[in-house]
Amino acid sequence: MPASKPQPAQYPNVSTTLAARLRASYRRLSDARSSLAWHEAKGAFTRWYLARYEQDPLRFAQLHYPGQGPSSYPVVTHIGRHYEWLERSEEERLPYYQELLPKMEVATIQVEEEVRIAVLRLRPSTKRELWPARPLSLERERKSARNFPQNRIKDELKREEKSAARQATDTAQRTREKAAFDVEFVQLLAEAQHRMPPEVFELHRNIVVRLKGLHDEGLINVFRIAGGDMSSIQKALDESKQEALDALTTIVHETPRPAPG
Repeated sequence: MPASKPQPAQYPNVSTTLAARLRASYRRLSDARSSLAWHEAKGAFTRWYLARYEQDPLRFAQLHYPGQGPSSYPVVTHIGRHYEWLERSEEERLPYYQELLPKMEVATIQVEEEVRIAVLRLRPSTKRELWPARPLSLERERKSARNFPQNRIKDELKREEKSAARQATDTAQRTREKAAFDVEFVQLLAEAQHRMPPEVFELHRNIVVRLKGLHDEGLINVFRIAGGDMSSIQKALDESKQEALDALTTIVHETPRPAPG
């Protein structure tokens, strides 16, 4: 958004030196206005973002850090930085710019008045240029900055939607894998029961079922493990599943079929 153009009658042509002085003053005023507007806009987004987390910490962790719990290091660190920024902004930066801005407004008006007086004293032969463009008003800075929280909120909602869809796909895949594993397990267990005497079958059955139980419990709780590494968890689950199947397969294949009665 361009800066406002000064009116010729109110803002006459000035020398290069006076123009540089005006630009420096306008730059300080513009920085104060834009900084205040930006902190207000980012504060609005940050409050929305933290409210999103506080509403459901577990869901927030799953969407933003899959495989991590709300008390895990990445989530706690990430949210902590947002709380720290908001606290510093509200307690330090916003009050600072709110106090600084009126001083910059007064200083800029004073510089403009001094430049107008200096222009009257310039020699006719002095090289002149247009009065520099004045900075945007605070209202226009705020209007421009309002796009920031609106766009960030839209981006976050899209990100959450994609993450939820991706996790739904992963969950469906794990459900299919577990169903196939259960079918294979039941078939092997039935074969083992057919081959073994009852007391031997019960001994091995308890061992293998316990291994399977560890695997099933891990699948249920995999996303509730705070601070766990997803790849390590999945590796452990795969190993426990394979251990259960290998143990049962060995039992079945090493046990001779009973002779037909």
